[in-house]
Amino acid sequence: MHSIRQNVDLQKKAFQVLEQTGQKEPLLLESYRTPQSPTFHGEGPFLFDHLQLILQTLFAIAEGSVSLLSIEEFRSLKGYEGEIQELEETIRENVAFFEVFALCHDTAKWSTITFSTKEGSRGEAIGLSLSQKQHWEEQGHQEQIKMRERYLELYRRFEEEHHGETPEQIQFGFYLSYGIDVHYPGHDRAIHSPVYHGLLECMATLYHLPEQDIHYLEDLIAHHLDPLQDFTHVRPERIAKYYHFARTRGYDADDYLDRLQAITLLDGVCGSIHTGAHGSWQEFMLIQNFFRSEHNFLPSRREEKQKHREEDEKKVLNRYFRETGLDGVALMKLLGSSPGPSFGKILQQIHQAILGKEEMPSFGKTIDQELKERTGNFFQRYFEKGQ
Repeated sequence: MHSIRQNVDLQKKAFQVLEQTGQKEPLLLESYRTPQSPTFHGEGPFLFDHLQLILQTLFAIAEGSVSLLSIEEFRSLKGYEGEIQELEETIRENVAFFEVFALCHDTAKWSTITFSTKEGSRGEAIGLSLSQKQHWEEQGHQEQIKMRERYLELYRRFEEEHHGETPEQIQFGFYLSYGIDVHYPGHDRAIHSPVYHGLLECMATLYHLPEQDIHYLEDLIAHHLDPLQDFTHVRPERIAKYYHFARTRGYDADDYLDRLQAITLLDGVCGSIHTGAHGSWQEFMLIQNFFRSEHNFLPSRREEKQKHREEDEKKVLNRYFRETGLDGVALMKLLGSSPGPSFGKILQQIHQAILGKEEMPSFGKTIDQELKERTGNFFQRYFEKGQ
């Protein structure tokens, strides 16, 4: 995932999306300045950095510049290759949907922000702390605004004093110096409020999403923190909760779970860098535990989904074999063969060889060359479709 973060083209593309949408929606632009502390968001000092990393990951998967199965944390998840591939396909097939999620899911952090300080820290000494209780009190909102601006000004001065360091170094240095943690109580459920729901509607219109996607996104945003809390361990019983919620809201339960896994990957895993005394990391454990919990909840359902995936893959392969002259009828003509068990065995050998599962049989120079050309056309079609 380091390569995604450092990819200049992906950085520019994500930056442009944030800049353009921020110009259209002042509420978004304002939220980009929301501070974040490195314990959970060491990707940079502001919400902008978090959103940029989510979008970079989304675009990398959508464009095929990264395959999830090429990532070590997924490769080590033996037996879940089908689920991982399905997760990747869900993201690729719904790029605009997940782009709107990324832009809108944390906007309310700006208005719900609170601060806590480490005991004996400089942050505590200067009174830069606002408890959640104070946050909800009548005078809490004005106090919150003042404290947010104090934090931003304090950070700006610290940044000037550490000119030449990277944003991540400055962020962590500030945290070590002042011991201030940033929190956003209720920012997930705030999507139900008129102001944030209105923003979601505007962004969905901008991205030409259908009306049903607005309701879908509202529910996913309202519950995007649930998997981060539910899957610190393998907990199959939590899957039952998601199935029940999806059905009460009128969603296909499997589709809801697929999309919830996608936002967990984009937001909670790839888009969030945890930082501590021993370095930084991303919580791949969350998505791994999510997969395992789903499997343990209903093993037979996993087997059924795998069977459907294999059937769909077989249909796709057969279509490409037909389109590139590698189906039974075309090969029978090429080889001058007749129908029967002998040809069936040869056909299976050729198809297995094309898929890299055994050696290609030889039929003479002319036919071998023709098979090589047709195989090349097959793979061109196959990879053009992002299989």
